Amino acid sequence: MIILASELYISFQKLAPLLTGDHVLFIPDACYGEGFEPDYNDHQGLFAALGMTVTDFELKGKTPEETKAALDKTDILYMGPGHTFYLHEHMKKSGLFDCIPSFLDRGGIYIGSSAGSIVASPDIAFIAPMDDPRPGDLDDTKALGLIDKPFVPHKDHVRMGKAAAEIAKNNPDAIVLNDNEALIIQGKKTDIIQS
Repeated sequence: MIILASELYISFQKLAPLLTGDHVLFIPDACYGEGFEPDYNDHQGLFAALGMTVTDFELKGKTPEETKAALDKTDILYMGPGHTFYLHEHMKKSGLFDCIPSFLDRGGIYIGSSAGSIVASPDIAFIAPMDDPRPGDLDDTKALGLIDKPFVPHKDHVRMGKAAAEIAKNNPDAIVLNDNEALIIQGKKTDIIQS
């Protein structure tokens, strides 16, 4: 299952009944790329309140072997919000990028919030009007391709809504969500839930 949220903490109550497993691997790199510490209550605490074990796993500096070992123990991979290009670069360098297909094949659940959802798109170059690409690797913007269209969060966001509208105009096939919406993909079934 794949869950792509604009702001996960807003949608979480409706998403929680879909979640299975005991262990969550939380990737905070996008937050660090924006220069902020993830708020526990809005991220790790959501899962901990369900009785799940949450492990923070910063990708920066990790080897592919370390990344694979961490993912092998995980039921839910939660990719946090923040800087898309920074997250994408460290997904590639740490080997996480290459591990995700097999993680999903064995029944793992991928959850993204904002940047963590954008990297599920075929490519991330489209998000540049919302997210300064400079801290990332601009020579390679190919993303996970978990969906076949660009994912654009924050349509109704006070600060980022204008950029979201510009991106949507330039990408008419994009999936554009408000902050209280999330896309759920289960096999061939796709739904957008609203909180």
